[in-house]
Amino acid sequence: MTATRNGTHAGRGSRKPQARGLATRAKLLRAAEWLFVRHGYAGTSRADIARRAGVALSSAYHHFPDKQDLLLELIDRWAEQRSFAQRTRIDLERATSGDPRAATRQYLARSFEDHQKGRSLQRVFVGEADRNARVRRRYAEAQRRVTGWVRDLLEIGMERGLVVPIASTESAAFLIQSLIENALTDLSGRGAPDAETTLDELTELICSYVFGAQAGKQKRR
Repeated sequence: MTATRNGTHAGRGSRKPQARGLATRAKLLRAAEWLFVRHGYAGTSRADIARRAGVALSSAYHHFPDKQDLLLELIDRWAEQRSFAQRTRIDLERATSGDPRAATRQYLARSFEDHQKGRSLQRVFVGEADRNARVRRRYAEAQRRVTGWVRDLLEIGMERGLVVPIASTESAAFLIQSLIENALTDLSGRGAPDAETTLDELTELICSYVFGAQAGKQKRR
């Protein structure tokens, strides 16, 4: 730390503005998420966000010069939270040892619950990705980060002889994650006659692809 003329330490004093800045950013991001979900990205202005956050408009401009910057950071945070949630939601030991089918079914059930809570924000991302190249690139990168856990699981499973040989675990992970995301999005949005049965069938589809003949043997037991 550096001592100033009056004997105080600049290092200690510099922490407060930084902490305030982080708190302000967090308020703006929470407000933006709330408004984007309810009124859409196009239907929300920076003035709306600042008002909702209880922050001066000039401060909102300082932290996020463009409204799109808010959306891009929300995408990054979504990817971080989703990746962490997925890695902790599934029982890795069960998935890569004796009962991968049960682990897959449990993972899908928990994912479905989370999807019902947060599906609207992801729809905002998808809608803007269709209209804007910058958002599309960021969302695609976020999706790649989210699929990393699937790739890791496949590679561990192959090492243990549980998973059928796969030429590209990256491509397989993308296909599996896309299947899960699309199915859960439709199930959350439009519903199904029997959600539990639908999740059971999705489990069978994924397990048949990943475990091959072993999936059928486990099902008949």
